Amino acid sequence: MNETIPKGRTGRGAPWGLIGMIGLVVLAEASVARRGLDLLDMDDWAYRKNVRLAARGAGRYDVLCFGDSLIKLGVVPRAVEERSGLRVCNLAVSGSQAPASYVMLRRVLDSGAKPSAVVVDFQPPLLRLGPRHNLTRWANIMTPFEAAELARWARDPDLFATVALGRLLPSYHRRTGVRANVMGALSGAGDPRRFQNFLAFRNWSRNGGAQLMLPSPAMKTMTEKEALEIRRAFYPAWECHPANVAGLERFLALAAEHDVPVYWVLPPLLPALQTQLARSGIDARHEAFIRSWQDRYPNLVVIDGRNKVSDPDAFFDANHLSGGGAYAFSLALGDALRQARRGDGGVPANRWVALPEFRVGPIPKGFEDINQSQVALEAMGKATR
Repeated sequence: MNETIPKGRTGRGAPWGLIGMIGLVVLAEASVARRGLDLLDMDDWAYRKNVRLAARGAGRYDVLCFGDSLIKLGVVPRAVEERSGLRVCNLAVSGSQAPASYVMLRRVLDSGAKPSAVVVDFQPPLLRLGPRHNLTRWANIMTPFEAAELARWARDPDLFATVALGRLLPSYHRRTGVRANVMGALSGAGDPRRFQNFLAFRNWSRNGGAQLMLPSPAMKTMTEKEALEIRRAFYPAWECHPANVAGLERFLALAAEHDVPVYWVLPPLLPALQTQLARSGIDARHEAFIRSWQDRYPNLVVIDGRNKVSDPDAFFDANHLSGGGAYAFSLALGDALRQARRGDGGVPANRWVALPEFRVGPIPKGFEDINQSQVALEAMGKATR
Protein backbone atom coordinates (compact mmCIF):
# COMPACT_ATOMS: atom_id res chain seq x y z
CA MET A 1 0.00 0.00 0.00
CA ASN A 2 1.45 3.36 -0.99
CA GLU A 3 1.49 6.11 1.64
CA THR A 4 1.23 9.70 0.56
CA ILE A 5 2.76 12.66 2.32
CA PRO A 6 0.14 15.19 3.30
CA LYS A 7 0.20 18.39 1.31
CA GLY A 8 2.38 21.05 2.83
CA ARG A 9 4.78 18.60 4.54
CA THR A 10 8.12 17.63 3.08
CA GLY A 11 8.98 14.86 5.51
CA ARG A 12 11.92 16.88 6.85
CA GLY A 13 11.42 19.11 9.86
CA ALA A 14 13.81 21.88 10.89
CA PRO A 15 16.66 20.51 13.05
CA TRP A 16 15.41 22.30 16.12
CA GLY A 17 17.51 20.22 18.46
CA LEU A 18 20.72 21.21 16.65
CA ILE A 19 19.63 24.84 16.41
CA GLY A 20 18.81 24.88 20.11
CA MET A 21 22.16 23.34 21.01
CA ILE A 22 24.01 25.91 18.88
CA GLY A 23 22.02 28.66 20.55
CA LEU A 24 22.95 27.40 24.01
CA VAL A 25 26.62 27.21 23.02
CA VAL A 26 26.52 30.78 21.70
CA LEU A 27 24.88 32.01 24.90
CA ALA A 28 27.36 30.15 27.08
CA GLU A 29 30.36 31.46 25.11
CA ALA A 30 28.97 35.01 25.22
CA SER A 31 28.58 34.71 28.99
CA VAL A 32 32.17 33.55 29.38
CA ALA A 33 33.40 36.31 27.05
CA ARG A 34 31.72 38.98 29.22
CA ARG A 35 33.39 37.77 32.41
CA GLY A 36 36.96 38.58 31.54
CA LEU A 37 37.70 40.22 34.88
CA ASP A 38 36.85 36.97 36.66
CA LEU A 39 38.29 34.47 34.18
CA LEU A 40 41.50 36.08 32.91
CA ASP A 41 44.58 36.77 35.01
CA MET A 42 46.69 39.91 34.96
CA ASP A 43 49.13 38.59 32.34
CA ASP A 44 46.24 37.76 29.98
CA TRP A 45 45.03 41.32 30.42
CA ALA A 46 48.52 42.69 29.82
CA TYR A 47 48.64 40.87 26.49
CA ARG A 48 45.16 42.07 25.49
CA LYS A 49 45.65 45.69 26.53
CA ASN A 50 49.15 46.00 25.11
CA VAL A 51 48.42 44.46 21.71
CA ARG A 52 45.51 46.91 21.33
CA LEU A 53 47.72 49.83 22.28
CA ALA A 54 50.38 48.58 19.87
CA ALA A 55 47.84 48.55 17.04
CA ARG A 56 46.05 51.80 17.82
CA GLY A 57 48.00 54.13 20.07
CA ALA A 58 51.70 53.47 19.56
CA GLY A 59 52.14 56.47 17.29
CA ARG A 60 52.01 58.77 20.32
CA TYR A 61 55.36 57.49 21.60
CA ASP A 62 58.99 57.81 20.53
CA VAL A 63 60.27 54.72 22.36
CA LEU A 64 58.37 51.46 22.83
CA CYS A 65 59.48 48.81 25.33
CA PHE A 66 58.86 45.12 24.65
CA GLY A 67 59.91 41.94 26.41
CA ASP A 68 59.17 40.10 29.63
CA SER A 69 59.06 40.79 33.36
CA LEU A 70 62.58 42.25 33.43
CA ILE A 71 61.22 45.18 31.41
CA LYS A 72 57.73 45.15 32.94
CA LEU A 73 59.14 45.48 36.45
CA GLY A 74 62.36 47.27 35.50
CA VAL A 75 61.65 50.12 33.05
CA VAL A 76 59.62 53.10 34.27
CA PRO A 77 58.63 55.23 31.26
CA ARG A 78 58.41 58.60 33.03
CA ALA A 79 61.88 58.11 34.53
CA VAL A 80 63.29 57.34 31.08
CA GLU A 81 61.46 60.36 29.67
CA GLU A 82 62.91 62.59 32.39
CA ARG A 83 66.46 61.92 31.21
CA SER A 84 65.99 61.25 27.49
CA GLY A 85 63.38 63.81 26.50
CA LEU A 86 61.56 61.04 24.60
CA ARG A 87 57.98 59.83 25.05
CA VAL A 88 58.11 56.22 26.27
CA CYS A 89 55.57 53.41 26.63
CA ASN A 90 56.11 50.06 28.35
CA LEU A 91 54.42 47.22 26.41
CA ALA A 92 56.25 44.34 28.10
CA VAL A 93 54.35 41.39 29.59
CA SER A 94 55.62 39.19 32.41
CA GLY A 95 56.52 35.74 31.10
CA SER A 96 56.41 36.94 27.49
CA GLN A 97 58.59 35.21 24.88
CA ALA A 98 60.30 36.37 21.69
CA PRO A 99 57.40 35.57 19.29
CA ALA A 100 55.09 37.78 21.37
CA SER A 101 57.47 40.75 21.09
CA TYR A 102 57.61 40.17 17.34
CA VAL A 103 53.79 40.18 17.05
CA MET A 104 53.57 43.36 19.14
CA LEU A 105 56.17 45.15 17.00
CA ARG A 106 54.42 44.03 13.82
CA ARG A 107 51.14 45.51 15.11
CA VAL A 108 52.93 48.81 15.78
CA LEU A 109 54.49 49.05 12.33
CA ASP A 110 51.35 47.84 10.53
CA SER A 111 49.45 50.69 12.20
CA GLY A 112 51.74 53.18 10.45
CA ALA A 113 53.62 54.18 13.60
CA LYS A 114 57.39 54.39 13.45
CA PRO A 115 59.13 54.66 16.84
CA SER A 116 62.53 56.32 16.97
CA ALA A 117 63.76 53.29 18.96
CA VAL A 118 62.55 50.12 20.64
CA VAL A 119 63.81 48.70 23.93
CA VAL A 120 63.57 44.95 24.51
CA ASP A 121 64.92 42.07 26.55
CA PHE A 122 64.93 38.31 26.02
CA GLN A 123 65.41 36.61 29.37
CA PRO A 124 67.52 33.38 29.16
CA PRO A 125 65.08 31.19 31.17
CA LEU A 126 62.30 32.14 28.73
CA LEU A 127 64.50 31.69 25.66
CA ARG A 128 65.09 28.11 26.79
CA LEU A 129 61.40 27.24 27.01
CA GLY A 130 59.17 26.46 24.05
CA PRO A 131 55.92 28.32 23.26
CA ARG A 132 53.84 25.81 25.23
CA HIS A 133 55.08 27.70 28.28
CA ASN A 134 52.53 30.35 27.24
CA LEU A 135 50.02 27.93 25.74
CA THR A 136 46.92 29.70 27.10
CA ARG A 137 48.31 33.19 26.34
CA TRP A 138 48.86 33.19 22.58
CA ALA A 139 45.15 33.44 21.72
CA ASN A 140 45.17 36.92 23.28
CA ILE A 141 47.39 38.36 20.56
CA MET A 142 47.76 36.00 17.60
CA THR A 143 45.71 35.62 14.45
CA PRO A 144 45.22 32.07 13.07
CA PHE A 145 47.94 32.80 10.49
CA GLU A 146 50.37 33.84 13.22
CA ALA A 147 49.42 30.77 15.26
CA ALA A 148 50.23 28.57 12.25
CA GLU A 149 53.55 30.39 11.89
CA LEU A 150 54.36 29.81 15.57
CA ALA A 151 53.44 26.12 15.30
CA ARG A 152 55.76 25.78 12.31
CA TRP A 153 58.64 27.41 14.20
CA ALA A 154 58.03 25.10 17.15
CA ARG A 155 57.47 22.03 14.92
CA ASP A 156 54.28 21.47 16.91
CA PRO A 157 51.08 21.16 14.79
CA ASP A 158 48.90 20.74 17.87
CA LEU A 159 49.95 24.20 19.00
CA PHE A 160 48.08 25.76 16.08
CA ALA A 161 44.88 23.90 16.94
CA THR A 162 45.06 24.99 20.57
CA VAL A 163 45.63 28.67 19.78
CA ALA A 164 43.05 28.80 16.97
CA LEU A 165 40.43 27.08 19.13
CA GLY A 166 41.20 29.49 21.96
CA ARG A 167 40.41 32.44 19.67
CA LEU A 168 37.16 30.83 18.54
CA LEU A 169 35.85 29.62 21.91
CA PRO A 170 36.32 31.86 24.97
CA SER A 171 35.47 28.95 27.28
CA TYR A 172 38.39 26.98 25.89
CA HIS A 173 40.80 29.88 26.10
CA ARG A 174 39.66 30.76 29.63
CA ARG A 175 39.27 27.22 30.91
CA THR A 176 41.85 27.74 33.67
CA GLY A 177 39.87 30.71 34.98
CA VAL A 178 36.57 28.83 34.69
CA ARG A 179 38.04 25.92 36.66
CA ALA A 180 39.42 28.26 39.35
CA ASN A 181 36.06 30.02 39.70
CA VAL A 182 34.17 26.73 40.00
CA MET A 183 36.61 25.40 42.63
CA GLY A 184 36.45 28.70 44.50
CA ALA A 185 32.65 28.61 44.53
CA LEU A 186 32.59 25.02 45.74
CA SER A 187 35.09 25.69 48.52
CA GLY A 188 33.53 28.99 49.52
CA ALA A 189 36.88 30.74 49.18
CA GLY A 190 36.06 32.47 45.90
CA ASP A 191 38.62 33.44 43.25
CA PRO A 192 40.66 36.64 43.67
CA ARG A 193 41.21 37.36 39.97
CA ARG A 194 38.88 40.35 39.75
CA PHE A 195 40.66 42.21 42.58
CA GLN A 196 44.09 41.19 41.24
CA ASN A 197 43.17 42.53 37.81
CA PHE A 198 41.96 45.85 39.20
CA LEU A 199 45.15 46.01 41.24
CA ALA A 200 47.27 45.45 38.14
CA PHE A 201 45.30 48.00 36.09
CA ARG A 202 45.77 50.67 38.74
CA ASN A 203 49.48 50.03 39.16
CA TRP A 204 50.16 49.99 35.42
CA SER A 205 48.16 53.16 34.82
CA ARG A 206 50.04 55.00 37.59
CA ASN A 207 53.43 53.91 36.22
CA GLY A 208 53.08 54.15 32.44
CA GLY A 209 52.73 50.40 31.94
CA ALA A 210 55.44 49.43 34.42
CA GLN A 211 54.68 47.34 37.52
CA LEU A 212 56.56 48.58 40.57
CA MET A 213 57.30 46.10 43.35
CA LEU A 214 58.51 46.43 46.93
CA PRO A 215 62.08 45.43 47.86
CA SER A 216 62.35 42.04 49.53
CA PRO A 217 64.14 41.77 52.90
CA ALA A 218 65.25 38.26 51.86
CA MET A 219 67.64 39.81 49.31
CA LYS A 220 69.73 41.22 52.17
CA THR A 221 70.42 37.77 53.60
CA MET A 222 70.76 35.76 50.38
CA THR A 223 73.47 33.10 50.84
CA GLU A 224 75.72 31.65 48.19
CA LYS A 225 73.91 28.31 48.47
CA GLU A 226 70.50 29.95 48.01
CA ALA A 227 71.76 31.86 44.99
CA LEU A 228 73.09 28.62 43.51
CA GLU A 229 69.69 26.96 43.99
CA ILE A 230 67.99 29.85 42.21
CA ARG A 231 70.47 29.62 39.36
CA ARG A 232 69.87 25.90 38.97
CA ALA A 233 66.09 26.38 39.07
CA PHE A 234 65.85 29.24 36.58
CA TYR A 235 69.07 28.83 34.56
CA PRO A 236 69.80 25.07 34.46
CA ALA A 237 71.60 25.39 31.12
CA TRP A 238 72.04 27.78 28.26
CA GLU A 239 69.94 27.05 25.16
CA CYS A 240 67.44 28.81 22.92
CA HIS A 241 64.32 27.05 21.63
CA PRO A 242 63.91 27.17 17.79
CA ALA A 243 60.61 29.06 18.10
CA ASN A 244 62.34 31.78 20.12
CA VAL A 245 65.21 31.93 17.63
CA ALA A 246 62.66 32.48 14.86
CA GLY A 247 60.71 35.09 16.83
CA LEU A 248 63.87 36.95 17.81
CA GLU A 249 65.16 36.95 14.24
CA ARG A 250 61.91 38.28 12.84
CA PHE A 251 61.77 40.97 15.52
CA LEU A 252 65.25 42.21 14.63
CA ALA A 253 64.71 41.87 10.89
CA LEU A 254 61.42 43.79 11.05
CA ALA A 255 63.02 46.63 13.01
CA ALA A 256 65.95 46.74 10.55
CA GLU A 257 63.57 46.79 7.59
CA HIS A 258 61.93 49.93 9.03
CA ASP A 259 65.24 51.52 10.15
CA VAL A 260 64.29 51.37 13.83
CA PRO A 261 67.21 51.07 16.30
CA VAL A 262 66.85 48.21 18.77
CA TYR A 263 68.21 48.48 22.32
CA TRP A 264 68.61 45.03 23.86
CA VAL A 265 68.67 45.68 27.61
CA LEU A 266 70.41 43.58 30.24
CA PRO A 267 68.92 44.78 33.55
CA PRO A 268 70.81 44.17 36.80
CA LEU A 269 70.31 40.91 38.66
CA LEU A 270 70.98 40.37 42.35
CA PRO A 271 74.81 40.27 42.60
CA ALA A 272 74.78 36.84 44.27
CA LEU A 273 72.82 35.38 41.33
CA GLN A 274 74.95 37.22 38.77
CA THR A 275 78.05 35.66 40.35
CA GLN A 276 76.54 32.17 39.99
CA LEU A 277 75.68 32.81 36.34
CA ALA A 278 79.26 33.89 35.67
CA ARG A 279 80.70 30.82 37.41
CA SER A 280 78.44 28.44 35.49
CA GLY A 281 79.46 29.86 32.12
CA ILE A 282 75.84 30.63 31.24
CA ASP A 283 76.44 34.38 31.36
CA ALA A 284 79.31 34.11 28.86
CA ARG A 285 77.26 31.93 26.50
CA HIS A 286 74.37 34.35 26.71
CA GLU A 287 76.66 37.27 25.90
CA ALA A 288 78.15 35.42 22.92
CA PHE A 289 74.61 34.70 21.71
CA ILE A 290 73.75 38.41 21.81
CA ARG A 291 76.97 39.43 20.05
CA SER A 292 76.18 36.97 17.24
CA TRP A 293 73.00 38.92 16.55
CA GLN A 294 74.91 42.20 16.63
CA ASP A 295 77.16 40.85 13.89
CA ARG A 296 74.09 40.49 11.67
CA TYR A 297 72.12 43.59 12.60
CA PRO A 298 73.94 46.96 12.67
CA ASN A 299 70.87 48.60 14.25
CA LEU A 300 71.21 46.46 17.41
CA VAL A 301 72.69 48.13 20.50
CA VAL A 302 73.14 46.46 23.90
CA ILE A 303 72.54 48.43 27.11
CA ASP A 304 74.40 46.46 29.78
CA GLY A 305 73.25 47.05 33.35
CA ARG A 306 74.84 43.93 34.86
CA ASN A 307 76.69 44.50 38.14
CA LYS A 308 75.74 48.18 38.22
CA VAL A 309 73.87 48.17 41.54
CA SER A 310 74.69 46.20 44.68
CA ASP A 311 72.13 47.58 47.15
CA PRO A 312 69.75 44.71 48.11
CA ASP A 313 66.91 47.24 48.28
CA ALA A 314 67.17 47.51 44.51
CA PHE A 315 65.66 44.05 44.12
CA PHE A 316 62.20 42.55 44.47
CA ASP A 317 63.72 39.09 43.99
CA ALA A 318 66.97 37.71 42.61
CA ASN A 319 65.83 38.24 39.00
CA HIS A 320 63.83 41.46 39.26
CA LEU A 321 64.26 45.05 40.35
CA SER A 322 62.13 46.63 43.04
CA GLY A 323 60.33 49.89 42.35
CA GLY A 324 63.24 51.96 43.67
CA GLY A 325 65.74 49.91 41.69
CA ALA A 326 63.62 50.19 38.56
CA TYR A 327 63.36 53.97 38.87
CA ALA A 328 67.13 54.38 39.29
CA PHE A 329 67.84 51.95 36.44
CA SER A 330 65.37 53.78 34.19
CA LEU A 331 67.12 57.10 34.81
CA ALA A 332 70.40 55.50 33.70
CA LEU A 333 68.66 53.98 30.67
CA GLY A 334 67.25 57.40 29.78
CA ASP A 335 70.76 58.88 29.90
CA ALA A 336 71.98 56.14 27.55
CA LEU A 337 69.15 56.78 25.09
CA ARG A 338 69.83 60.52 25.15
CA GLN A 339 73.49 59.91 24.36
CA ALA A 340 72.55 57.49 21.59
CA ARG A 341 70.49 60.16 19.81
CA ARG A 342 73.75 61.90 19.02
CA GLY A 343 74.87 58.89 16.99
CA ASP A 344 74.18 58.09 13.35
CA GLY A 345 70.44 57.43 13.10
CA GLY A 346 70.16 56.88 16.82
CA VAL A 347 72.80 54.13 16.86
CA PRO A 348 75.97 54.97 18.84
CA ALA A 349 79.40 54.06 17.50
CA ASN A 350 79.93 51.80 20.51
CA ARG A 351 77.10 49.29 20.21
CA TRP A 352 77.74 47.65 23.61
CA VAL A 353 77.01 50.35 26.17
CA ALA A 354 77.88 49.61 29.80
CA LEU A 355 75.83 51.72 32.17
CA PRO A 356 77.58 53.49 35.05
CA GLU A 357 76.92 52.33 38.58
CA PHE A 358 73.83 53.88 40.12
CA ARG A 359 72.28 54.25 43.55
CA VAL A 360 68.77 53.43 44.70
CA GLY A 361 66.52 56.03 46.25
CA PRO A 362 62.83 56.23 47.12
CA ILE A 363 60.20 56.29 44.39
CA PRO A 364 59.18 59.93 43.78
CA LYS A 365 55.65 61.16 44.36
CA GLY A 366 53.27 60.40 41.55
CA PHE A 367 54.32 56.75 41.26
CA GLU A 368 52.88 53.78 43.13
CA ASP A 369 54.39 50.48 44.18
CA ILE A 370 52.07 47.50 44.21
CA ASN A 371 51.47 47.77 47.96
CA GLN A 372 50.37 51.40 47.67
CA SER A 373 48.01 50.44 44.84
CA GLN A 374 46.48 47.69 46.99
CA VAL A 375 45.95 50.03 49.95
CA ALA A 376 44.29 52.59 47.65
CA LEU A 377 41.97 49.98 46.14
CA GLU A 378 41.00 48.58 49.52
CA ALA A 379 40.22 52.10 50.74
CA MET A 380 38.07 52.72 47.66
CA GLY A 381 36.24 49.44 48.33
CA LYS A 382 35.53 50.39 51.94
CA ALA A 383 34.29 53.82 50.86
CA THR A 384 31.97 52.21 48.31
CA ARG A 385 30.55 49.82 50.90
